[in-house]
Amino acid sequence: ALSLRTAADPATVPSALPVAALTCAGPSQVAIDKAGLVTALKCRDAANKLDYVRYAATRGRNHFIVEGLAGYDPALRLALASLLLDRAQSGVVQVATTEVSDPAAFARTQAGSLDAAGARAETLLGHAQDPSQSRRQGDHEEKPATTELRTPVGKFRLPAWMLSSTFLILLIILAIFLVLLFAPIMESPEQQNCLAMLIFVSLLWATEAIPLFVTSFLVPFLVVILRI
Repeated sequence: ALSLRTAADPATVPSALPVAALTCAGPSQVAIDKAGLVTALKCRDAANKLDYVRYAATRGRNHFIVEGLAGYDPALRLALASLLLDRAQSGVVQVATTEVSDPAAFARTQAGSLDAAGARAETLLGHAQDPSQSRRQGDHEEKPATTELRTPVGKFRLPAWMLSSTFLILLIILAIFLVLLFAPIMESPEQQNCLAMLIFVSLLWATEAIPLFVTSFLVPFLVVILRI
């Protein structure tokens, strides 16, 4: 879209599109919903066999020109109406394939306008990913975050997860498990081990210090190891 301060013949204004020279037919008047009568030009890129359309209208001292592929004519009409009314207009935008004289050329033009990095990221990683923040196959792995720990004997750099609250909870649960294993609470070792395992697994499930499925796998493993 172009906004001009001085009036100009829409047929002579240079195109802002990255295309070869366009051959345009004579201007005509067409009615656009919410915009009224505007000047329309139908142009053709003979080299690529593609049709373009250009709309021009004036409001006050501003002269607006909207241009693009003829297949996007509904979107161009909405854009011009939005500019003239100075607010976004709602509507349905569809690609009118009947306006595309050469579908293969239309597809090539569309592919040429895509950002290569963004298209590759959307294909491999989905639409929710920011390409600049995404890792792809072959990228170098980022080094894990570390935290500096100051002690009386010096400074130590530890992985951030070792100083997290989740890791601290896991250490406390393991300490409780070991105390229950060796504290003489029950009469037989089997009862002692069963109590320790029950409390250990319950605390892991309640706090989710580790994934729940890992806790589930621990149960049969501990049953065998502790001879319950």
